Amino acid sequence: MAGQVGYNPSMAKPKQLIEFQGKKLSIQQWSVVTGIPESTIRARINQFGWSVEDALTIPSNQQQSTRGPGSGSEMPKPCPPVKRDDAGNAYCRWSHAGRRLIRYFGRFGSPEAIRKYQQFQRDWIDGKVAPRPKSAEIIVLELAGLYLAYAREYYKKLGKSTSELAAVRSSLRVLCEVSGGVPVVDFGPDELRAVQSAMIEEGLSRKTINGYIGRVVRMFRWGAAQTDDEKRIFVPTEVLTPLEHVQPLQAGRTNAVESVRVGSVTWDVVEKTMEQLSTPGIRRERLSSLVMVHWLTGMRSSELLGMRASDIDFSQKAWKYVVPLGLNKNAHRDQKQSYRIGPRAQEIIRPLVDESLRTGLPIFTIPTLVAERAGVSGTSHPSTATGSAGAQGDGDEVGSASQGEIEVRAIDAHAYRRFIQQAAARAGLPRWHPHQIRHARATEINIAYRDIAAVAAAIGDSPDVAARVYVDPDDEIQMKIAMEMG
Repeated sequence: MAGQVGYNPSMAKPKQLIEFQGKKLSIQQWSVVTGIPESTIRARINQFGWSVEDALTIPSNQQQSTRGPGSGSEMPKPCPPVKRDDAGNAYCRWSHAGRRLIRYFGRFGSPEAIRKYQQFQRDWIDGKVAPRPKSAEIIVLELAGLYLAYAREYYKKLGKSTSELAAVRSSLRVLCEVSGGVPVVDFGPDELRAVQSAMIEEGLSRKTINGYIGRVVRMFRWGAAQTDDEKRIFVPTEVLTPLEHVQPLQAGRTNAVESVRVGSVTWDVVEKTMEQLSTPGIRRERLSSLVMVHWLTGMRSSELLGMRASDIDFSQKAWKYVVPLGLNKNAHRDQKQSYRIGPRAQEIIRPLVDESLRTGLPIFTIPTLVAERAGVSGTSHPSTATGSAGAQGDGDEVGSASQGEIEVRAIDAHAYRRFIQQAAARAGLPRWHPHQIRHARATEINIAYRDIAAVAAAIGDSPDVAARVYVDPDDEIQMKIAMEMG
């Protein structure tokens, strides 16, 4: 080391000496004496602020068996290390009786988190760590961790997480950043409004904030039905009830930004977009057929992209598509979802039926080179079937099978949106997304029938949602009233 260029012995970091029980030794020497790893001693003292006595006397990888004395010579598990999550909270994770468990301690590096983790280690050594924290001691972070573990299992459809799980995570992130260390029994309306304010400062829209706060209250409501190992409720009624009475943000009475209402896309824009969907050939034809059927039926993108021939009843003049359980957005409400398919859409779908029945894939698939397939196959329908050569790539002619293996693959909602937005950009059009076609269908039906119930029936939603979300304001009616009565 001394012979290396640029090395200066005076720059070497002096060894850290620790005095305990009349001895002054380096961390390395104390490691030999105590049997505790050098890195563990250093982290305990320098990072977590442990006392010298605790750092040198609490074993790192030993604990009494959680089964109690006399349970055998089974090697005990080491205490799980403390970690820092993305929100800056200290936590540790471990498994018990086949369940994944998590415990939060507060803000990472804070005196409170250090104290709680030290106590956790002592309890772990003594075999006193319960799968769940005691209700009288639980903080918001711990309740959020328990609720998130529940949400991961609850918000699933056919084994796959729904979009609600991401919304739960986002709402709990802000909650834990603002009030993670607050005891649950001390979390009241003022604390909830503080979380509201933090969301406003983040620039979230009013509707998004109201949705997130509703999820936070839902977490506390869930906690009111959960108990610790001593059968004590996590969230007392006197904590939950005031939270349920906190008013959502009202339009015009808050500094939160207002979200822009999603409106319809015009047929002119849709038609010009279809002209730029991939290069001319079967790929563009298939994508254009998809867009046309979307325009004629107004389905949700996921429902249309997952539609298989086996899901359609062809026996009636207007075919009936029954949306499978895994694609039904309202399945958890015990509501069935179906659409009627008229002659114009039937004409487009009919040539694709045999292929869907043969492969088991959805009606709308596209030929794709194996090398470029990332992001094309749908997460809802991962199965594939080998297609024929002569298909089109995203921008280049595939040519023949010798140029690469070709698969006929399903399209997921993300790929569909990407195809639309790329085509719109090539056409020099404003950015739009496929869900606006559903809005356009609802508005078109309302203009034709002047009946919200008809709109709701056609797009498979409630009249309230159809009127409030999907139908554009009727300027024609307003103009007629103004000219005749104004």
